[in-house]
Amino acid sequence: MKINIFPEPKAVDLYQKEKVRLPLCICAKAAEFEGAAELFVKTFEKIHRRTLEKGKGGIVLLKDPALKTKSYRIDVRDGFCISASSCEGILYGLATALQILSLESEKLTSPSLLIEDHPDKDYRALMVDLARKFHPSKTVFQYIDLCFLYKIKYLHLHFIDDQLYTLPSKEFPNLPTKGQSYTFEEIKAFNDYAKERGVIIVPEFESPGHAESLTRAYPELFSNSYDTKGNALVTENGDVISENSIICVGSEASMNAMTRMVREICEMFPDSPYIHIGGDEADIEAWNSCSVCRAYMKDHGIEDVHELYSDFIARLSRTVLDMGRTPIVWEGFPVKGAERIPKETVVIAWESHYHQPYELLSEGFRVINASWQPLYIVSSLVRRWYAKDVLEWDVYNWQHWWEGSEATFNPIHVTPTEDVLGAQICAWGCTFEQEIGLVMENLAALSERTWNVKRRSGLQEMLEKMEALLKLAAKLIA
Repeated sequence: MKINIFPEPKAVDLYQKEKVRLPLCICAKAAEFEGAAELFVKTFEKIHRRTLEKGKGGIVLLKDPALKTKSYRIDVRDGFCISASSCEGILYGLATALQILSLESEKLTSPSLLIEDHPDKDYRALMVDLARKFHPSKTVFQYIDLCFLYKIKYLHLHFIDDQLYTLPSKEFPNLPTKGQSYTFEEIKAFNDYAKERGVIIVPEFESPGHAESLTRAYPELFSNSYDTKGNALVTENGDVISENSIICVGSEASMNAMTRMVREICEMFPDSPYIHIGGDEADIEAWNSCSVCRAYMKDHGIEDVHELYSDFIARLSRTVLDMGRTPIVWEGFPVKGAERIPKETVVIAWESHYHQPYELLSEGFRVINASWQPLYIVSSLVRRWYAKDVLEWDVYNWQHWWEGSEATFNPIHVTPTEDVLGAQICAWGCTFEQEIGLVMENLAALSERTWNVKRRSGLQEMLEKMEALLKLAAKLIA
């Protein structure tokens, strides 16, 4: 009998006997798993349009302290028992149960088997860009559902960019973009829905670049004090700098405002151990034309704007750490000045251009792999990767298509290490309708390649197993 489970469990023993038939009910033997049982009832009803009762004789949730925190065991012989030592493990077991249970003649049916399973990498994530193309609230809930089914632990939401500020704010009421921002009630609903499903939301705001939504709303706080007005700023190479897309990092008022913003975001997302502070693609040459930034560099012995970039990341990272959270940044700050940045800061390595993955690791940083190729989803039809490409990639590998990246002609492969925390799919600049098809497929593939660092099956077998999961996912978010 062929069993389609994706990502593939670490161990599956299939017993040679008829399917086990069970009544349509579920019960939690441990009080802490009662919420998980209720979630399963709701999820099963979404998929099968059939309600499970609370009671004995069907699915049984058991607490087993001997199992590791993120592990689960499913034993289907005389009954259907899911065991775990934590809610995280029991939710992974329930996500697997959705794949192996079927509904036949008013009975739950399952192959008779034993599954023992756990993830290899903890950081398994999806990033969705809400600030270039605003997404209605219902789509965020759909992505949380997908993350639960796929065993994706983190949903990274890119809330702020040049175009939009999509978070609510009491500290800065002019920041939220009218008609394209979420309310405090919606943010709480996202958090509650995610927590119930074992999904952690990682909020991101962009700084110091991609910050025109800040300088536009509060120029007196965030804008640079340029020497000339009305003339375009240019680099030594003649490239035009966007004057408003980068905040002033030499201003005490600007940094105090950033602290207030971080505090408010921490309060909005109480369950996230991480706060993403941006940190990439900043037009830092603009600081050479800012009298306030030049004065700050002189007073603090900072040689140039590259070192100032690292100094800013260091200061904002310490602010996040002081609030009891771990900062995450994009690969963007240079090697110069990187020693200033707290090593608790986690870096998402994506372009292999500003700072190479092997450099970050050797400097003592932990990293998350968001290799543009094959983990980016963008609106362009020219640069596009599919589930097959993700399944043939691995978490220690970085590739790119742009000639400015080292990883284009010489893909980077680092020595396996726990300091590579995991990886994430990044969906940029798309509407929900544009991205959802690729997200469903590529995220499923990423789940496999982070749950299992070493491949357990051939490509064709993985694709067949993934196809069964995709059909289930389509019903869940319909």
